[in-house]
Amino acid sequence: MAVTAETFSFRHNFRELKAEVITQAISDISVLYSGITDLWSTLDATTQQAKQDLLTSLLVAWQLADLYPEQTEGVVSNGGMPLSSKEASGVVLKFLPVKVQESMYPLFTNTFGIRALNMIMSAPERFSIRGDKGFYAPPIPAGYYGSYI
Repeated sequence: MAVTAETFSFRHNFRELKAEVITQAISDISVLYSGITDLWSTLDATTQQAKQDLLTSLLVAWQLADLYPEQTEGVVSNGGMPLSSKEASGVVLKFLPVKVQESMYPLFTNTFGIRALNMIMSAPERFSIRGDKGFYAPPIPAGYYGSYI
């Protein structure tokens, strides 16, 4: 089941947004992060789909929280600025810096993005983990081994 405005997991955080805005965000995320459909391929189909739907919902929520911070409920967001810490009831939590590829840095702008990044970073495909569908080996980028190959 693909994510829709009705099945969007974090709809309760965006009560004021119209379904059309959420649908457009889902469409945008499907284009920007098209590789989501390749993740968790070593898992059974039900678990894979659940993880893909959760990641899609997190990325949609991340985008909506950045674009519409005034219409976001119960979410720590900096309106597009990287989130380095948050405070709750006098307790301050600081996020440790994480080294990721440059295109992933925008995900640090709110808690949805950080959770989405954690899912992406922990996907079995990132570690060449073998599953019942066989061994997954990501392609080696050209020039990775220098000019010797």
